[in-house]
Amino acid sequence: DDAMQTARDLHAALQQRGMASAQALRYGLEMLRNADQLHTLTNMSMPVSWVLGGADTLVPAGMAQGLAGHGIHDVDIYPRAGHAPFLTHRDRFVEHLVKVAGQFRTSR
Repeated sequence: DDAMQTARDLHAALQQRGMASAQALRYGLEMLRNADQLHTLTNMSMPVSWVLGGADTLVPAGMAQGLAGHGIHDVDIYPRAGHAPFLTHRDRFVEHLVKVAGQFRTSR
């Protein structure tokens, strides 16, 4: 299974580099919690497309409703994906990326 192999590869890479300290992880999460880029996203002059994992616990797929409330409607949810669907569902992600790029090209 491609997703399981990706998880094993990521785990092996983490083992080689060593784990981040708890303090560094807390700092990073606090920084993300306080970084509100919604204004930037809703005022971009280029298309914005979100790919969310239905099983992601860090960025829940339920936020798609909130994005739609701000005019961001191009959201693709991969039901069985976690936080990195571009790694675990490569083929589907590439198809989505090609579709979005084609739409951008024709809209210019």
